[in-house]
Amino acid sequence: MKFPRPVPAISALLLLWSCSSSPFVKVPPHPAVCLVEPNLEPHDKAPVNELDLLLRYHGIAPGDSGTAPERTKQFLSASEIKDILESLGFTTFAFPGVLDGEAVTSLQHHLDLGRPLLVLLKSPLDDVFWNFLVGYTDETSLLIMQGPDRKLRGLPRDLFSSWWDAADNLTILAVPDTTLPMEN
Repeated sequence: MKFPRPVPAISALLLLWSCSSSPFVKVPPHPAVCLVEPNLEPHDKAPVNELDLLLRYHGIAPGDSGTAPERTKQFLSASEIKDILESLGFTTFAFPGVLDGEAVTSLQHHLDLGRPLLVLLKSPLDDVFWNFLVGYTDETSLLIMQGPDRKLRGLPRDLFSSWWDAADNLTILAVPDTTLPMEN
């Protein structure tokens, strides 16, 4: 008899973020070559997820004035995330990214421009979850993400690469339409 897994994906993610044996490491003070500063009100205690963090970074409080839809399920596909963001006036790009370099598909390139990203990771337990990537350290030895608890956590490059590769390096970039150059 095969037993169902007792821990759903979201519980596994929270476990990863909170366990002392987690592969995520505490980010030391001022280590980042690039760190996109989150745009969060200190008194704002509402629970958030990675999509909410991205929206808040761009000044949209999910649920305020009906701007962001209520989440009815735990995991959203890339196309569902793109639909939500585009309905809020963002231009979005979902692409298989690369870690380093100046290519438009490079995480480093977008973080250097102050653009946080959503990246999909797949753990060795086959749990798939989005992460709000906000920075990196020297030589990208540590990738810095902001978790649902709003704490910054780093993931060593080799683990990040392994988990990101397992999710086909799926990356979402969202920029407000007003920040893109206009074509004549």
